[in-house]
Order: sequence, then structure tokens, then C-alpha cells
Amino acid sequence: MVTSEIYRPCLEKAHNSILTSNFVSDNVIRFKHSRLSLGEIEILFNMLRNPFDVSEEAVDVEGGYAGLISIDLPIGYSMDFFKTFGMDRWESIKEVLKNMKWRRGKKELRLSLRFNGKPVVAFSLDTDDNKTFGKALETLEYQMDVILFQIDAKRLPSEVSEVSYGFDKDGFRWYPTKATGDNAEYRFSNDEWIVQK
Repeated sequence: MVTSEIYRPCLEKAHNSILTSNFVSDNVIRFKHSRLSLGEIEILFNMLRNPFDVSEEAVDVEGGYAGLISIDLPIGYSMDFFKTFGMDRWESIKEVLKNMKWRRGKKELRLSLRFNGKPVVAFSLDTDDNKTFGKALETLEYQMDVILFQIDAKRLPSEVSEVSYGFDKDGFRWYPTKATGDNAEYRFSNDEWIVQK
């Protein structure tokens, strides 16, 4: 196929530079993937690499997933992310991810987005439904006020270092699955964090 012939040298050059670079910098996006085509890897790599550097790694995944995409961002979940990254680029990345899911049909694509602020905010999604996958990506910015309310320093226990979110496919919204830190786990109920027992 002509397309993969064109992309291969660029991808190999990018991949080789990743293997020889020292990733001590805080401005590095860690992009892990499994079962993606060379073209898909290159497109995502190129979209993610500005204004940050990108560390790309192929990983093995067990299970019936048609693919895995894990993006670990060196910036917190806030409006600053969308300003730094740029809304046009974010919209393009969402479209590429939706297209990747669409190409896999009714097979599950697992997506993990991790925003490394205080606290770390992690969004996990695995679904075989294209509509659910698309809605989940769209609501990442639309639910910002609610999510920022949930992770507000006044509301969140001080020892919490990470808050994990899952996607409710019936309500089409992200919900906090847990908050963790200092050997404790919390759940969000009635607008407050409660220690899990």
C-alpha cells in the first residue's frame, strides 16, 4: 500500500529518536499503544508532539481488545490543557480516535487518558459501541465544570493523589470511580468524597 510506504520512513525516524532520547523532562507525553496500524501510530504521534515531546511505546495486551491507546499527558486536567494544546488540535485528535474506533467495528478499543496535575486525573474507556466512544470523547471538555468541582482542593481529601473516571454509557457522562492516596481509597457520593471500607 502506497500510504504505509510514505509513512514508514517518518515513523522509523520518530521511533528511533524516541529510543535514543532521555525522558527525564516533564514535558513528555507518554503514548503507549497496541494493535494499531503504522499509519495510526504516526498520525497520533505527530498530533501529540507539539508543544510537547512524545515517548512512544508498543505494548502487548491480553484479552479481546481490537486496540489500546494510552496517552499520559504532562499537564493537569483544566482549561489550561485545552489552551496549551489548542482546541483545533484537540478536535482533530478526537476525530482520529473516533475514526480508529469506527474502523474496528463492534470490537472493543481501550482508551486511557491521564492528566498529570494535582491530583492526577485518569479517564478510562473500553467499549465496542462507536456512539458511546464518540460521546465519551466529546464530553471530556463539556463536563469540565463538574469534574473540576469534584476534584477541587477544598472538596478532595488532601492525601488524594489520583482520581479515576469511568464513562456511564447510559447517562453519557464521566463519573468518578475512585480517588486514591496514602493507602486509602475514596468514592464520590452526594457531592463529597467518602473513605471506602
